Amino acid sequence: MGVSPRHGDGPVGPAAYELHARATPKWSDDDEGRERRKGHGCCAITKFALWLIVVGCIVAAAVGLSVVMVILQNNREKDNPSSPVDTEGGNGGGSGGSGNGGPLPVPPTAPFDVPADSQAIWWDEFEGSSLDRDLWNYDLGNGEWGWGNNESQSYTSSTANVRVADGNLYITALREGGKYTSGRINTKNTAGFYPGMQLKDGTAFTSVHIEARAQLPPPGKGLWPAFWLFPTGLKYGKWAASGEIDVMESINDMETITQGLHYGGEDPQNVKLMTKTRQGGVPYSDDWHTFGVEWSKDRITVYVDGDPTATYLPREKDPEGGWWTADADATDPAAPFDQPFYVIINLAVGGLWPKYPDASTPFPSTLAIDYVRVDGSSAEEDEGPAAAAPARPPSGGNQQRQQRGSGLLASGPGFKLARTRSSLRIWLTLASPTTADDVTVRCSRQYLEVTQMRACEAGRSPDGICAGTPPPLRRHHVCLPAAIDLEEPVECVVTPRGECYIEAALLQEG
Repeated sequence: MGVSPRHGDGPVGPAAYELHARATPKWSDDDEGRERRKGHGCCAITKFALWLIVVGCIVAAAVGLSVVMVILQNNREKDNPSSPVDTEGGNGGGSGGSGNGGPLPVPPTAPFDVPADSQAIWWDEFEGSSLDRDLWNYDLGNGEWGWGNNESQSYTSSTANVRVADGNLYITALREGGKYTSGRINTKNTAGFYPGMQLKDGTAFTSVHIEARAQLPPPGKGLWPAFWLFPTGLKYGKWAASGEIDVMESINDMETITQGLHYGGEDPQNVKLMTKTRQGGVPYSDDWHTFGVEWSKDRITVYVDGDPTATYLPREKDPEGGWWTADADATDPAAPFDQPFYVIINLAVGGLWPKYPDASTPFPSTLAIDYVRVDGSSAEEDEGPAAAAPARPPSGGNQQRQQRGSGLLASGPGFKLARTRSSLRIWLTLASPTTADDVTVRCSRQYLEVTQMRACEAGRSPDGICAGTPPPLRRHHVCLPAAIDLEEPVECVVTPRGECYIEAALLQEG
């Protein structure tokens, strides 16, 4: 049985098909060509329209995907900063939930000493058997490597990478089958710190001091331990417009500690001020060391083993080299360092700065942390060349000095040790009128001493006591490395309140 070439009623046999064929007029070649061309034209138009629709859909999808990726990347950058350039238990101070700048709970009595005019704010002594999740977060990112620095590791929450035991935190980098894992923790949304922060009882702090005692991993190509601070809210824009404080970074041979600030505009308009500290070619994995930052709105000073290594000032106080932010809406001269920052501790593997591990890199490699401590002072900032700073007791490890300063040991009645303006200067502010001979300052062995005195512009009484208003007298002591060329003249700094002169230059070593 055949099939009709067009829709009809009933079956069509061979005879009917033949009759139908004869009754149908034949087309000429011209007619067929015109019809084909007509059909092809319609098909071409239809295909072109369909092609445009498909291409439009692809382009729209690509644009939409790009927008989504940008949003996700921005969110990732907010949640997981990539530049320093990161289980219950524990025995920490403070509690979670105030990491965005709200008042922190009043902590219990601290298990460590702080200066008389300071108060312990937050700490973790790592005395438990696991990471205290009220204080710390695992900073995992998206579980992939990179972090904006082309790092090689993936961060995990495994106890193989992040472990608390024996009173310490251990962050361990591992190499497993050609892949690297490590640990990174932070206090984001649990605790944020900054000058101006408050406790829930209303106590406000004009300065904060943040310190960790750590033993760095052994030397190894591609290893990058870090202890640093990052802004909680990115108030002034993405990195580095909202700032970053690097309290400790070291790479590869672990012989150099890098510290400093990132600020300015968003990358690539960012600016950095960095300082490097060495201990005579000996790696900082040799023993425990302390790394800290003293932070007020007027200055930020970083320390290694209690000694100041650099002090940074806002642009308002240092027009040539002070920190700033490019955000036009910033009104505080201390911006971007006037907002809450949270703590980050990590051990990275590889990256643009340290480069990448090789066969000589030891794995596993561990960054050990004995404690992280935060205390604050409510004292008003001194408007003089350097603000007053409390002496700090030894905090273990190699830190044996009783006061901060460039190897300074100070004694005398009624004085307070000043914050250093740089790693080579220190001011002693006398608390009451006295004579110059009442204060003795000597430098540690590797330094020579230069003493400068501000002239008493108000004159002196017959017994030699300065009659000026407080502070009546300042003595400026500069400790210079013993290897310096001592035949070069030493300039006396002229203060806004009067001239100074060299009282005694180039004293004996010792």
